[in-house]
Amino acid sequence: MLPALSPGSKKDLLRAIFREIWVEQFLENGSEYFASLRFINDTDASAAQNKPWIYTLKPDVNFTENQYCWPIPENERLKNPLAVQNPELGN
Repeated sequence: MLPALSPGSKKDLLRAIFREIWVEQFLENGSEYFASLRFINDTDASAAQNKPWIYTLKPDVNFTENQYCWPIPENERLKNPLAVQNPELGN
């Protein structure tokens, strides 16, 4: 049995969630990539600190926010006709 997590703050909780998503190895669904865009690195003193983890994990890649891909899930678009996908992302 794994020990229960007892994060002492929101920061600790987000760190624990990020680590859990990142080390998930039984399912390859791209969640690691999206987690690295959504979660902020506040754990080290690198130049990438307080930026999304992708900057720490891929320091040699020049990322900008307009390069992120945030598709709207198909089931959301089917349920909500007002949700329109960015035309550059396709259907």
